[in-house]
Amino acid sequence: VVSGNNITIIPTAISALVSLIELDLDDNKIETVPEEIGKLSKLKILSLRNNSIQGDKIPSTGFQTLPETLFMDTKLERLNLEGNPITRRQLNDFKGVDTWIERCSKTKQKDLALYMN
Repeated sequence: VVSGNNITIIPTAISALVSLIELDLDDNKIETVPEEIGKLSKLKILSLRNNSIQGDKIPSTGFQTLPETLFMDTKLERLNLEGNPITRRQLNDFKGVDTWIERCSKTKQKDLALYMN
């Protein structure tokens, strides 16, 4: 838990925490999640409640504030984006989200949880 510490960036060195299952970064000032989050292949729960995640996307570069690797390369089941400026429509346009939702709906638990405003 690294909540409420005025963190503005998630360091790329996060990729070294390969056994991490749950990451709580609530109540910070994070605007983007690095591609390296995809190296956390065991990650199931990511909470980014009350940060500054927007729905920014730059198609020519492939940049999006929540990278495709988060949805494709982890075991993500729960994503909390409450209190962020991103909308559900913007999130649905991100690469990897459709595949992530489909994958979660096929699991035995059907434990997909997406929390947004």
